[in-house]
Amino acid sequence: MELLDQEVRQELAKSGLLRSMRADASLSYHLHRLTKAELTEIRRQLAVKGVSSLPKQELAEVLHGAIIDSLPSQLQLLDEITFDDLRALVKKKGLLKNPTDIPPETLLMLRKMGLGFTGVLENHGLILIMPRELVAPCQELLKSEELRQTIFTNQKVLLVCRGLLAYYGIMPLADMRDRLQEMGLPTSEPHFSRLVTTIGVGNGYFDHVGDFLCDKRVVFYEEVLRHHIAKQEYGYLPVSLEEALLAAQQMYIDWTDCHRELFAYLQAVHGLDDEEAAEELMFLIFAINNHVPIPSLLQRLWERGIKLPSFTNAIEFLTLLEKTHKHTRLWQNLGYTPAEMEELQSRPRLRVITREN
Repeated sequence: MELLDQEVRQELAKSGLLRSMRADASLSYHLHRLTKAELTEIRRQLAVKGVSSLPKQELAEVLHGAIIDSLPSQLQLLDEITFDDLRALVKKKGLLKNPTDIPPETLLMLRKMGLGFTGVLENHGLILIMPRELVAPCQELLKSEELRQTIFTNQKVLLVCRGLLAYYGIMPLADMRDRLQEMGLPTSEPHFSRLVTTIGVGNGYFDHVGDFLCDKRVVFYEEVLRHHIAKQEYGYLPVSLEEALLAAQQMYIDWTDCHRELFAYLQAVHGLDDEEAAEELMFLIFAINNHVPIPSLLQRLWERGIKLPSFTNAIEFLTLLEKTHKHTRLWQNLGYTPAEMEELQSRPRLRVITREN
């Protein structure tokens, strides 16, 4: 356990992943050591209905059978990250010692699916266990080429969703489904909705709020939604499949000359190296997209050692920031930049001429 970073340790402990366990790998044992809330997470993941009012003991017994029965369908929901971690677990015959390279989000997702349970085993430290009833059937199912193809497609769908949300910030689930269909990607139900609202959210691709998918970096999502509704007549910025996949792989998108100019300013005037300047530029774009007030933004930069000691420095910086803002794709603009929105709004509009009696 000494290998764990303190922040990771706190996150694992908060999620109930560091509780002591015995060397018992049965599914029944692991279900009965969970809290009622954790069992409820599994029930929701498996879509088991009509048992929410059962006491903890009976709920655990119901979920025991549901986990075994739903194993094939659960594996159909995996992304490549979870698939690789699950395959490594099966390869070790259901016992993975010191799984510190597996993100806490994935460990939580495996628990919600009933496929893997984490805890601290005496003399071994942190371990990840697959219940013994699942090891052999899971090993057999993971060999399927059809399953591998499904997982490859799942990964592509999740990346495209994340890429589109990099432009739009927030999007109704139904609109996202329509956009993926236009790109030729499979969105059959209920597979698509379960994929994005379970693995997609659980492994950190994006958030799910009501009937909306949301970029995790969006802070004021209700305000972004209001802006979306006001600009519905313009539709979403057209994004190709290739552009969405590219956007999913990078922290911010569509650098223009203005972004490069601000990047060079941070380097030249404030002596930042490439990595430091990129980090500050990333924050500035985040601030622009989340309506961070200018005083708060300047205070944050001051705390980071980026100071504007004179009025001239402040004007120069704010001028560059304004130019950057005009050419940054904003979530409240459905992915358009302010400059593009000005162009759209300046186009002549047709008026309906009523017939005079």
